[in-house]
Amino acid sequence: MVLVVTVLVLSILMVLGYAFSFSAGVSRRAARNVRDALARQHAAESALTYGLAVLRADGVESEFDALTEQWAAPEVEVEVGAEEWSISIVDADGRLNVNRAVWEPPDPEEDVDLRPALRRVVECAGGAERDFEAICAWLDPAEPIMLISSLKDAPDLDPDLFSPEPGEPALDALLTTHSRHVNANTASEEVLGALLGDEETTGALLQRRDRQPFGTRAELEAFLDTLGAPESVLDAARFLDVTSEFFIISISNVGPRRADDLTAFVRRSGNAVQVLHLRRGPEEENQ
Repeated sequence: MVLVVTVLVLSILMVLGYAFSFSAGVSRRAARNVRDALARQHAAESALTYGLAVLRADGVESEFDALTEQWAAPEVEVEVGAEEWSISIVDADGRLNVNRAVWEPPDPEEDVDLRPALRRVVECAGGAERDFEAICAWLDPAEPIMLISSLKDAPDLDPDLFSPEPGEPALDALLTTHSRHVNANTASEEVLGALLGDEETTGALLQRRDRQPFGTRAELEAFLDTLGAPESVLDAARFLDVTSEFFIISISNVGPRRADDLTAFVRRSGNAVQVLHLRRGPEEENQ
C-alpha cells in the first residue's frame, strides 16, 4: 500500500514538474518575443531619427530642395542593433494638394485655380471625368482631409485608381494634403505636366532642373520667361516654388519582419522637424 501511494505521489510530482517546466518555457519564449519586438521597435524609431536628422541638416545647409540632395537618395540602409533598416524620404511638396485643388479661388488674380490641374492628375492615373467630379463633390474645403489615404473613402471614386496598371502612377502618389505649392525641383513629370498644362514647357523645365536645380523662385520665374510660355502656363506656374516643407519618411525592415516598419508624415520648418502622423506596419498608402 505504501509503495502504491509512493508511486502515485511521484507520478503527480512528475506531472506537476512537467507542467511547471512547460509553463516556464512558454513564459521565457513570450518574454523573449516581447524583448525582441521592443528592440526592433526602438531600432525602427532610431532609423526614423536618422531620417529626421538628415532633413534637419538639409534645412540648415540648403536654401532649396532638389532630387540631387542627400535626403532624396532612392534608398539608404543603416544597421541598428543586429538588423538592417531601409530609409526612404519622399517630398510631399512634389505633389498636388487635393484639398487646395477642389475649390474655386475667390480672386483668380491672387490665387491659382488648380481644378484643371486636378482633372489632369486624375487622367494621368487612368481616371475619368466622373472621378474628378467625385473628388470635388466629396471634399469639403472647410474640412480638409489630413491624410491622402482618406481619399479612398470618397463615394463613386474608382478604387482601381489607387492600384493602377504597371507604368501608370497611382492617384495617391500624385496628390497630397498639406502642401502650399508644388516644388519644381522635385515634382514628377506627371504632376508638373498636370499643373502647367503644356508639354513643351514641362519638358524644358525638367531638362533644366536635371542640369541644375533652381536655387530660387526668381530664378525659376526668369527661366519660364525665357521660354515664352503661354499666359495660362505662367499663371499656373505661380503655384511653383523651389523649397519643400512636408515629407514622408518610410522605415522598412530589410528582413522579413515588415510589421516593424514605420511611415512618418513630417513637417520641416527651418531646422525644426515635426512628426505630424506616424503609422506602424507595412506601407500601404501614401500620405
